Amino acid sequence: MTVDALAVLTRRFPGVVIWFGAATRSWWAMVWVAGRWRLVEAKDPDELTKAILSAASWPAPGWPVDPSGSRDGRLARR
Repeated sequence: MTVDALAVLTRRFPGVVIWFGAATRSWWAMVWVAGRWRLVEAKDPDELTKAILSAASWPAPGWPVDPSGSRDGRLARR
């Protein structure tokens, strides 16, 4: 985790709680969407930016993840 990335994200998104999970090795944010808090997870700061900007439609953490590493919430068809 870079402290710089956390500082940049925190300045860019005031009011959003952002952290890096040492155990999960993921970036996390709590975003206020449609009158409720929404948890989003991302693999890096760039993806977290996308997750915050599209929090209403971002896949929920813990949903199936494609073994190829995709985080779109859907398993790949074989």
